[in-house]
Amino acid sequence: MISCYRPTMSRFRLCLVLLVACGSSPETSPDPEPAPAPAENEEPAPEVEPEPEPIACTPGFETPFTPSAAHLRRNREALAMHRRGDYADAIAAFTELLNAAPGYGSAQFNLSCSQT
Repeated sequence: MISCYRPTMSRFRLCLVLLVACGSSPETSPDPEPAPAPAENEEPAPEVEPEPEPIACTPGFETPFTPSAAHLRRNREALAMHRRGDYADAIAAFTELLNAAPGYGSAQFNLSCSQT
């Protein structure tokens, strides 16, 4: 295992160095110069909205779905129907849940289990 800890440096000094290095503020850049005013006979250029930044995630994968409390409750109810052997009602409940929350992976899995 490679370590950046030097035996000659005390832990206190190491922590102090890390705090100073991580806590330093970034250098501020000078203020940009204002754009020149348009001439009298020119129309001002329309303002363009900046494009939203893309979501940082792995390409090919969607962001994970977070079910609400109502989705979790409905999934548990449908799963209880499945465990009782009431497969038709469980399939209907899982289908209804997936219409409300299409990205809910657990409900998709449970629906496929109820259909087999």
